[in-house]
Amino acid sequence: IQPITVRDISENGVEAYQLIAGERRWRACERIERPTIPAIIVEADDDDSIELALIENLQREDLRIIEEARGLASLLDQYDGNKSRVLERISKSPSFMNDRLVLLELPEEVQNMLDREELNVAQAKVLLEIEDTANQVKWAKQVAKRGLNADRLRGMTQNLTGGGQGKKSSTRDKRDRRVSFKGITSSMISLYEDTQALKADKLSVDQRQTVVQQADVLITALQELREQL
Repeated sequence: IQPITVRDISENGVEAYQLIAGERRWRACERIERPTIPAIIVEADDDDSIELALIENLQREDLRIIEEARGLASLLDQYDGNKSRVLERISKSPSFMNDRLVLLELPEEVQNMLDREELNVAQAKVLLEIEDTANQVKWAKQVAKRGLNADRLRGMTQNLTGGGQGKKSSTRDKRDRRVSFKGITSSMISLYEDTQALKADKLSVDQRQTVVQQADVLITALQELREQL
């Protein structure tokens, strides 16, 4: 078994050690009631102990990406934001660090969904392009509910990305429009009739892609409407 790492905190003649790295191995030995475990004793103060624990945790093969991101952020705090020193200590590339740290810009609810593997990294990166956090959460839930891949998600949310102008325009349009019950039901009937008459085999590849993207947006809107009824 690989040794754990500890530091000596003995005092007043009482022998004691503090675990720095290898908690999973230590707990595994506890579960099988193994009385001893190999250990490496190092000299380390409180800051050194935290640093060693964070670095050891980042080396775990089963670490989820959001855990890596949070571990890197904690390690950056230990190094006062010096990315070069962190990269030197963990032997990783700048892109490795940047690809993970950017995920922490997502709302905590979305980060937790990523942690539970309800989203993947490609989907999360599309969500990062959406500037409004409420919409990021909304579309993350749609991904989990409907299994949207990154490409379809990007097509459905393209009006919510960019420099913010599209988002403001969309919000203003929704505020200014007045929709009556008769108008919306009439539009739904007309849309149904039009879709029944549409000949999909007559559409080009680009047209089909556009129809699919717009249909996804419409389906989402109708689902939200139905949930309110």
